[in-house]
Amino acid sequence: MPSDKEVEACEPFLLQQIEVIKPKYIILLGSLANKVILDIDKVSEKHGSLIEKNNRVYMVTYHPAAGLRFKRISNIMDKDFEIFRDNLNSNNKI
Repeated sequence: MPSDKEVEACEPFLLQQIEVIKPKYIILLGSLANKVILDIDKVSEKHGSLIEKNNRVYMVTYHPAAGLRFKRISNIMDKDFEIFRDNLNSNNKI
């Protein structure tokens, strides 16, 4: 996990890249990504959620390493990605 100083140094570059690319959807993997982008402290409370912010839709889910380590998390992530896929297929924004 990066230190607070490393996150602080890299966050402006990440946000600038997002602005340049202008993705419609972003999947946030893990607690650090969710904290930095959406200020969500606990992925467990928001996983599978689709959140609109700054004309983008963000999906909250766990880091893949957690899914590899814990079968229960892997199953949750599968369901989270189904929610995301179904949302894309239905052409809904959220």
